[in-house]
Amino acid sequence: MRRLLLSALVVAAAIQPAFASTILFSSTSTGRSVVDAASTPLPDGRQFLVGTFSNPGGISLLAGSAANILASGGWTQFDGARTTSSIFGNPGKLTGQSQDNTASADAFNLQTIYLVVFNSTGAGNATQMGIFRDPTAVGTAAWTFPTNLGGVGDSRTLDMDHTGFVSTGGVGTVVSSGNGSQFRLATLVPEPTSLALLVPGVIGLLGYRRLRRNR
Repeated sequence: MRRLLLSALVVAAAIQPAFASTILFSSTSTGRSVVDAASTPLPDGRQFLVGTFSNPGGISLLAGSAANILASGGWTQFDGARTTSSIFGNPGKLTGQSQDNTASADAFNLQTIYLVVFNSTGAGNATQMGIFRDPTAVGTAAWTFPTNLGGVGDSRTLDMDHTGFVSTGGVGTVVSSGNGSQFRLATLVPEPTSLALLVPGVIGLLGYRRLRRNR
């Protein structure tokens, strides 16, 4: 009896991932890449997130830091962070998967899927970021989170080469390139407090230089 119970537990643990709510990222070596504001493909190891916004209309570059931009849109993250990688030597690709096999995935049921990409290893040190979605698929299975029913098939595959992508709130752009299009990141605007500290410093530096010239 004990041996039978142990076998059942092992089988249940083995099949658990099949019952998870899963988002798969499908990329090709010659397809769309993520590039920075200067159109240079992102190197490996730059962070990207998948999740949803409760207030996408509140998203704006004017919010300042990456963390403030996410907060302004009511960001909720699905699973952990992922990082960019190369496919056959072509960098800036979004690949892999995000998965949640717990009840916390229920909050995402049928919500719009957004991708958030940074030019760094995280939001805290990002100077550029982009927020992207596919409005042509909103309301269909492709670009909304699957309903977490605890059964096989609770997954979505996101095609990174699909033609319908747009940016959100001016945070990034989707631009044409030689082989299709690219996700281009936007440069973050300094927060008002940082800008207020920067301006007196610049004025002081200019005054110091003028004083040295007059000596």
